[in-house]
Amino acid sequence: MIENKIIKNKMNKNTNFNLYNLSNFNITFLNDILVSKDQYKIFKNGYFHYFRLDEVIDLINVPKVDYTKIRDFLEILDPDKAYIVYPLLLSSPKLDNISPVIKLSKPILVSRDSDHTLLISFILKQIKILLFNYEIEDIQGLITLKYKPIIIKNVYLNKKVNY
Repeated sequence: MIENKIIKNKMNKNTNFNLYNLSNFNITFLNDILVSKDQYKIFKNGYFHYFRLDEVIDLINVPKVDYTKIRDFLEILDPDKAYIVYPLLLSSPKLDNISPVIKLSKPILVSRDSDHTLLISFILKQIKILLFNYEIEDIQGLITLKYKPIIIKNVYLNKKVNY
């Protein structure tokens, strides 16, 4: 039996959120679980961190995907927290104001228990959509995850979604 992990908000002890289901069976998008888009303001606190996954060319041209780096990413996450993640395509390893950055999707929610194969498959799918939509034949860059921990109060959650 899988034990469900619950995150508790210290400000409100009645607040809980099932971490196990975050991007475990399906990708969990932030806007799918929030009551309204106005709730995005609750995520203004804290700093984003960055985790480099791999060169995009290595991800899309290798017949068998290496899941080591995505597993390493999940392992560094605190097991008692939920995280908001933006998969990015960076044109340069150095993050500055000059180099273009492409967000590969809207924000997703993950936890340490998220399925690494689901996450890397989603990122690969988003890269293929990018290549198809913009008719790009050859692409170079670095896939990076921009992430930070979040706390979500029950009042902000969409009750119709099974998370």
